[in-house]
Amino acid sequence: MPRYFFDTVDGSRFHDTDGVELADVREARLYAVKFGGECLSSEPTLLDVDDFRVEVRDASGALRAVVKVEITESAAANDVR
Repeated sequence: MPRYFFDTVDGSRFHDTDGVELADVREARLYAVKFGGECLSSEPTLLDVDDFRVEVRDASGALRAVVKVEITESAAANDVR
């Protein structure tokens, strides 16, 4: 099975050096969504910057997918009454 690596970017970058063996890139994308959710669940302040993302690399180092979470505030969010 191919090995995929899941780097996180939140203003700084963490490079995954272990990776996970998964069947294919589709499974790697699903894993990235779950992994990103777990990261944010345990440390929601990761979204204190503009965005948080998980970058999926294959064993050759090629970027295969990016899961990005960002907060966009509406004008109403800044309307203090």
